[in-house]
Amino acid sequence: MIMLRRLLYLFPVLVSIMVASTEVAAQSDCYLVNSTQQLYQALSTQNTQQVTDICLADGVYRLNRTLVIARPHISIRSQSNDPTKVVLQGSGMKQTKQVDNLIWIGASHVKLLSLTLRAAGNHLIQVAGEQNADYFYMADCILQDAYEQLFKVSKDRSGKITSDFGIIEHTIFEYTQGIGPNWYIGGIDVHTAQNWLIKDNAFFNIASPRKHIAEHAIHFWSNSIGTRVIGNLIVDSDRGIGFGMAKSKHYGGEIRNNFIYHGHYARTQRPFADVGIVLESSTNTKVIENFVYLNSGYANAIEYRYRSLDKNLISNNVTNKRIKQRDFGSAQLIDNKQLDDEDYFQQQLWQFVQQHPLKARLAPRLH
Repeated sequence: MIMLRRLLYLFPVLVSIMVASTEVAAQSDCYLVNSTQQLYQALSTQNTQQVTDICLADGVYRLNRTLVIARPHISIRSQSNDPTKVVLQGSGMKQTKQVDNLIWIGASHVKLLSLTLRAAGNHLIQVAGEQNADYFYMADCILQDAYEQLFKVSKDRSGKITSDFGIIEHTIFEYTQGIGPNWYIGGIDVHTAQNWLIKDNAFFNIASPRKHIAEHAIHFWSNSIGTRVIGNLIVDSDRGIGFGMAKSKHYGGEIRNNFIYHGHYARTQRPFADVGIVLESSTNTKVIENFVYLNSGYANAIEYRYRSLDKNLISNNVTNKRIKQRDFGSAQLIDNKQLDDEDYFQQQLWQFVQQHPLKARLAPRLH
């Protein structure tokens, strides 16, 4: 009995020692970086240490050339687990003659965690689908201010190689001046991908100032398959979520439980405000339980366009504008509601934000 009592007394102490040992081991396994040059060196294919888990100390890392990730199983994260304290900054949100991406990924199983990326001439991140870069994962990041799409998955021109099983969650995509620098911008723009998950992110001000409409906040096309877009907030962006294009198909997938909100702006402020959710040449796709509120003057909240091999399902969505068929689109519509009640949508938006994993960061951006 005495021995049992001693063991019970010592158990919490033993547990705390084990936890502390685990934390020390985790830190020791992480390659700590304090400078931009160290970061380039850690990612070099010539690095004999073959670093895989890179932790960035707090600070601003000014990048004068693209970070190339060409080895698999690389993880880059902030040591503090706070994306506001670790910033990867490019040369500026401006047009350039040369390719100007912050990060280029040509390998599988790459992770980006708790980082801010900002100010690039092309993309903040490009995943090379043509290099068969699969299982990309990004979480708890902030992407700001690129001259083109903030996040891009490029494609193999033959269509035979795809980027598969990527996940992006708990990440903010935004243009911090309230509008983009030109029309050729977007949030997440993905070609020829399979089975990606875009979950619980937030998008702000993916909007064109002139000439043409901006790309979508979230867009999967070029024969992408099985995309799931779930629980995202999209605010004041020209177009919300799009699967496919007129001559570029999308197959399967779902768009579920997202909230798309566009406030009232003068036409000179948001000249190209457009649809909340659109299926274009997309087949067998489910659009379910989304909220779409557009105070922009555009007539349609959800559109389904162009012929498809099978019907899409559009069900249990709540909008303040029409759900509209265009160009011979095909869909089954079930139990959708159209309400012209701004107070109701404001209340639903507040509830959505309160339940969102990013709620602490969303509130300041919504006021």
